[in-house]
Amino acid sequence: MLFHDVRCICAFFDQFDKNRGETTSQKDRDEIIETFRGGEYKMDVNNVFHISMFQNIHNFANLFSAQDWFIYIGRGKKKFVTTDNPVAEAIPLSKGFYGPSFFEREHYFALSPEIFIHCKAPNKNNAKGLRRKTFFEEDAKKVLEYNMILARHALKYIYGKEKEDLEEILSVVNFLRKNQLENLRSGF
Repeated sequence: MLFHDVRCICAFFDQFDKNRGETTSQKDRDEIIETFRGGEYKMDVNNVFHISMFQNIHNFANLFSAQDWFIYIGRGKKKFVTTDNPVAEAIPLSKGFYGPSFFEREHYFALSPEIFIHCKAPNKNNAKGLRRKTFFEEDAKKVLEYNMILARHALKYIYGKEKEDLEEILSVVNFLRKNQLENLRSGF
């Protein structure tokens, strides 16, 4: 989030206060804004809280455990983004009356800026249900592709370490959403 527009800042604090049911004092607001403007902060955002919810929803967690997991470790300059939506879901086209089952859907989530997880239908031909791959500098396009999936499914916010990466992702997502709306209006 960029703290340069006063309306944006006020809206952010108003929404934050509404969500937590308390009011942030003007003094605290001013201190937070100055900290961000001065660059005197270090923020590492991850989805550990979202992932910990699996402990409280056992049956839902069991569904994920039955899928094949692909774990990607980011070692290049490009890092994974996290979002306010803990899991992005790709739903394939329906083949019959009922929609695709949970196992036919693909699920994506970033555990941290360095760890990305992709779950998909189990491959019956291969008994190994967990795979790991490390992404280096030459895999930057793949990291961007996974970031786009997450950003496209974000409800309101995406979080990342690099401003340039976030701006690139947002511009593509906004372009895709605009084209999607135009296609809906024109009837495809």
